[in-house]
Amino acid sequence: MKKIYLSALMISLVLITGCGTANKSTAPLPSVEVKTSSDFIKYNSKLISVEFPKNYEAKENGTMLIVASADGKIIIGGFVPSVGRPQADDGDITFKSVSYSADKMLAPESAVAAALYYRNNDTKTETELREILKTVKRLP
Repeated sequence: MKKIYLSALMISLVLITGCGTANKSTAPLPSVEVKTSSDFIKYNSKLISVEFPKNYEAKENGTMLIVASADGKIIIGGFVPSVGRPQADDGDITFKSVSYSADKMLAPESAVAAALYYRNNDTKTETELREILKTVKRLP
């Protein structure tokens, strides 16, 4: 008898509360910019491959690959960070850091050094350059 009473009570509660489907206003989802492969250029040099947005251009200078836009530049490979870094010579676009395409401790054979150059406080360009660096692969 108790089981029937408890079951009837539970069913009544579910019917009364309406299973929590009251009209609630929901905030719109934030817009997300989705990049497609057609938004990027894939470039293969003799030593590395890289992908970058269409507003960037790539050129080779010896063993260095330079990927640049009007707002920033990434110089990939062709230099030894402990010895120095390549010069960008772009006025207010200044050297910010040397980073690697892979964890140098976990994958030293695939880690490629890159020098990043962008204007002070230009987080958009910094993010773009770091995303470009993530695509760098050493070719066999």
